[in-house]
Amino acid sequence: MEPFTVISGALSILKATGLDKKLGDMLFGEKGSEVAEKVVNIAQDVTMATDLTTVVKDVQVDKQLAFDVKKALIAQETELYKLALEDRANARAMQTAAFQQNDPLVKRFIYYFAGFWSVVTSLYIGCITFLEIPDNNIRFADVVLGFLLGTIIATIIQFFYGSMLKQDAD
Repeated sequence: MEPFTVISGALSILKATGLDKKLGDMLFGEKGSEVAEKVVNIAQDVTMATDLTTVVKDVQVDKQLAFDVKKALIAQETELYKLALEDRANARAMQTAAFQQNDPLVKRFIYYFAGFWSVVTSLYIGCITFLEIPDNNIRFADVVLGFLLGTIIATIIQFFYGSMLKQDAD
């Protein structure tokens, strides 16, 4: 089955069980399609349905079945998180291998890269704060600022200091 279809079906299952806010983010990472397949397989085991459409309809219509699927998903939650976070372990292993190289540029590349984008972002913020922006470019400046702060800087901080997956306060 196509990854988009599986992810869409898994998200529908998670919404029907009320776990979409807690586990939904895992469907959109590097291992998202694998996590989605696992969610669908768990739901199929509980509902005894063989095709995705039937599973989704059954879970959406039957509240007891949705509750049973939710219990099964919560029981497998740790396994789902492990699967979703495997890609981060690969990135850390790659960085460990880079530290073992003799080339100083390779060893320090991530620091140069992060430093470059930090300086560029700081300069940009300074420029749009203290220099006059033509009226036609104000929206463009806002979009670029949002991208730099929301994506570049946030990613750098998450890389060096880690990030947390959203936890539902159930």
